[in-house]
Amino acid sequence: MYSKASLHRGFTKRLGENELPQRVKDDDTFKLLLRQVEKQVQKIEQKYEMQADKMMRAAAKDVHRLRGQSSKEPLEVQSFREKMAFFTRPRTNIPTLTADDV
Repeated sequence: MYSKASLHRGFTKRLGENELPQRVKDDDTFKLLLRQVEKQVQKIEQKYEMQADKMMRAAAKDVHRLRGQSSKEPLEVQSFREKMAFFTRPRTNIPTLTADDV
């Protein structure tokens, strides 16, 4: 959701200028192009937001289903076990330090 002014600033910053020349600002073709870019950016952002919402709903549904399957223990105990499993899982993305780094 970029405004026209923020797009202008973005373009001018990339060009290393503070402001667009007046002839560019008055150009109807450039204004039309900016509007098209704004619409494309909004569509892309909306698409990613919808994908994220869909993934969150699916994850919440799976969690609800899994919790319902193991309803033999109280919710507090189950929640505690889940938290402990999260914090005690092995982390494979942490690089090991060499003796020189320590």
